[in-house]
Amino acid sequence: MLIESELQKGGLDDCQIVECDLSSLEVSGTEWNDVELRDLHANDIRFMGTHLEKNTFTRCSFMRAGFLETKLLGTVFDGLTLIKSQWQNCNIEGSHIKNSVLQRSRFENCRIVSSSVTDFEGLNVEMDQCVIAHSMFCLSYGSGMNGFSGGHIRNCIFYNCVFDGYPLRGANLEGCVFLYCSGQIGEDMDCVNVAGLGLRGHAQRIAMKNRAEAERTLARIK
Repeated sequence: MLIESELQKGGLDDCQIVECDLSSLEVSGTEWNDVELRDLHANDIRFMGTHLEKNTFTRCSFMRAGFLETKLLGTVFDGLTLIKSQWQNCNIEGSHIKNSVLQRSRFENCRIVSSSVTDFEGLNVEMDQCVIAHSMFCLSYGSGMNGFSGGHIRNCIFYNCVFDGYPLRGANLEGCVFLYCSGQIGEDMDCVNVAGLGLRGHAQRIAMKNRAEAERTLARIK
């Protein structure tokens, strides 16, 4: 009740929320600044039009969480369970997701800039119409994480990104572009109409059908 009361005032600022239950909490149009969430359950929580800045969420369960038109700036997710989470029209900048489970999550029309995703389990994750720039995806040797294995990544642009530990191994890519990317991007991937990679295995290229739409997508990198 105390948290809901503070949210009705416009948000949370410089506080800690530890070992409680925020499941099914509706968070709309508020600002969270310097907030620490730790060791709690927040399954089915929904952030709508929310501004999250310089927050740290640690060892929390966010199963089926919804992030809709939400902005994450300088925020850290460490050890989160994000199974079946939904990310739509989000802007993620200078943020970090690590040691987290993203199985069967969906990212749609998101912008991810100057961020990192490390030691993550993203089995069967779906990404569509996303722009990812100046970011890093990494799997540490011995972490036991499978990255995007079995995931479906469609119509996405990766610009100046670094990959380490083959995080895209076993992924399905369609209609994606990699520009100025480096590192161990992936192997054993199923690729259709993918540009910018020295691909091995089965790869097909399809002619561009809508140049104007492609140019508008590129403009979102800025």
